[in-house]
Amino acid sequence: MPSSSRRYQTGFSVVELATVIAVLAILATSFFVAFITLYSSSARSSKDLALDMDNQQAMSIIERDIRYSFAFEKDINSNTNVRDDFGYDTIAGSLSSITYSGTSSTLRALILAGYATTTNPSSKTRQTIYLTTPFSCATAMYDNAQLPYYTAYFARNGKLYRRINPDTTSATCNGAPQQKQSCPPDAPGAWNARCKANDEVIANNVTAFTLTYYDNSSPGTPIDVYNAPDPTEALNAADSVEVTLTLSNGTTITSTNTIRVAKVNYVDG
Repeated sequence: MPSSSRRYQTGFSVVELATVIAVLAILATSFFVAFITLYSSSARSSKDLALDMDNQQAMSIIERDIRYSFAFEKDINSNTNVRDDFGYDTIAGSLSSITYSGTSSTLRALILAGYATTTNPSSKTRQTIYLTTPFSCATAMYDNAQLPYYTAYFARNGKLYRRINPDTTSATCNGAPQQKQSCPPDAPGAWNARCKANDEVIANNVTAFTLTYYDNSSPGTPIDVYNAPDPTEALNAADSVEVTLTLSNGTTITSTNTIRVAKVNYVDG
């Protein structure tokens, strides 16, 4: 019988190679898109978390100061022994005094009155500082008035600042206050002699800082201090304040946090 031979081919045809390459290209593109999406999501989550942490940290500081306060104030300069030389500006002698209304309806200012202490207010060894009049420090110090200081929270150029304004004029029975006068860290010129520390930056990327005041006798009804005939009287009637702080990094990432805190009128014996 005539012999026949078969020739076997090995490898891939051009069509098969083209098909494989096309499939690999599609898979590579899919994996790349998935990686970019996952990376973007992770980066966004990281930025979200950082913004939320900044917001919560700022709120913790605000909450602490409110609890240590005994009054919500209209402004700082109403106390003749306490003076704010800078206001919202960075130049001493400015006429833009910090007031409760802030610079807009979305950027209010929180002004708190507290009692000055010999050490940090959170310290167990703190002592409230008393004035030298009208009674003797040696025999009736605790019958005298306590030395006040003021804490102001206000927004400027996307930052939330915390300014301390103590009474540095009145004579005291038991030492100098731990609270020191703070001033703008970005003041273009030299500070005046009253400045002892920088205003503390509580938060960056601030887009809103709003305050709503309440009387505990009507906890569900806000006090409209901003349209009250006598804002000082309205603020004096407030027992607590709802604070809302919004931070935004300029894109779609935003963090908003709200707390409601009651002031505490504490007195050390």
